[in-house]
Amino acid sequence: MSDADPLVMYLVARESLNMSPGKLAAQVGHGVQHVLAAVLLNAPTTFAHVRPRLLQWLAGDYRKVVLRASDAEWGRLKDLNPAAIVTDDGHTEVNPGTETVLAFWPMRKSERPSLLKRLRVL
Repeated sequence: MSDADPLVMYLVARESLNMSPGKLAAQVGHGVQHVLAAVLLNAPTTFAHVRPRLLQWLAGDYRKVVLRASDAEWGRLKDLNPAAIVTDDGHTEVNPGTETVLAFWPMRKSERPSLLKRLRVL
C-alpha cells in the first residue's frame, strides 16, 4: 500500500450531538465494527464488491480518519451511501435511534468524495 495514496476508512461524527469523548469513541468503534461485520459475517456474495479492498485494508495499517459534520452536511453524506449508519440505543447521552456516526468502506485517499475532503478532522 502506498503511503502517498493510502487506503483509509472514513468515519464521520455528528457534531451537533456534542458527545463526550468516551461516547464518541464508542460510536466510532461501533462504526468500524459494523463495516467489518457486514463483510466478514455475511454470505460471500453479499459484499463481494468491497471484500477485496477491505481485506487489503486489514492487511495494511487499518488507517482511519474521524471527521465531524454539521447536521446540514449529514444529510448529504448519507446520500454517499455509507457502509454503516450507527444509531444509538439511547442508554446514556442521546435519544434512542439517534444517528451518531457514518462509516464508509475503505477507499483510497485520492478517491474520497469532495464532501469528505471538505470536512474537518475531529
